[in-house]
Amino acid sequence: MKFDKVYNVRPLTYGNMNGKLIRSGRLMFSTEKDIEILKNEIKTVVDFRGPKEVKEFPNPAGLNTVSLDPMADAAALASGAKNLDALDRDLSKTMKNQYYNFVHSPAAQKAYREFMLLMTDEKNLPMIFHCTAGKDRTGFASALVLSLMGADRDFIMADYLRTNDEEADPQLMKEFNAMSDQTKKDVQPLITAREEYMTISLDELDKLGGAHHYCMNVLGISENQLSQIMKNITK
Repeated sequence: MKFDKVYNVRPLTYGNMNGKLIRSGRLMFSTEKDIEILKNEIKTVVDFRGPKEVKEFPNPAGLNTVSLDPMADAAALASGAKNLDALDRDLSKTMKNQYYNFVHSPAAQKAYREFMLLMTDEKNLPMIFHCTAGKDRTGFASALVLSLMGADRDFIMADYLRTNDEEADPQLMKEFNAMSDQTKKDVQPLITAREEYMTISLDELDKLGGAHHYCMNVLGISENQLSQIMKNITK
């Protein structure tokens, strides 16, 4: 499937994955063609954004959307970078804390558990999952799935960092370009995918025994459910 104006979009591809898991940024710019694809070829849309983001930039109507909010406040701000003064001025520290919380915060664990459980039912696939920029909340979800598939850290990191090379969301770039030079410099840690961020999440998963043990022992997903997920997302 080829979208016109869904940004930072690509299927997860590792080994014999079947392309039925697709990551992206928000869907607000979808053309009529894009909406037809979303309605006819996508069974489930997982929206990792919080209520304020959803209200301000709603997805197209008529989609089978499941809202799962990891309460990733820093990631949400990274999307628009509108509330700089509300953040710790060390924004790289803010983002590092967020990537730690993707693994450890109860809200994030609840959201990512539900995301994984959706994949136990083949009827929910193909699935597109997104946040606002498709970078942080979506990035961790992608890393978790790829880790379960056996992808090594280099592969996971390369997929994550591709966000920096993809066509950017025009509204986000408009907001960024309207900022002063100093503010642009200040918010740069928020709007780029950085290896040091994802390294934190991957290190924390490793400390907990890896993605498989994390899903079972922290998210509470059974071995049978994990096996069903693997079956549904592979050829």
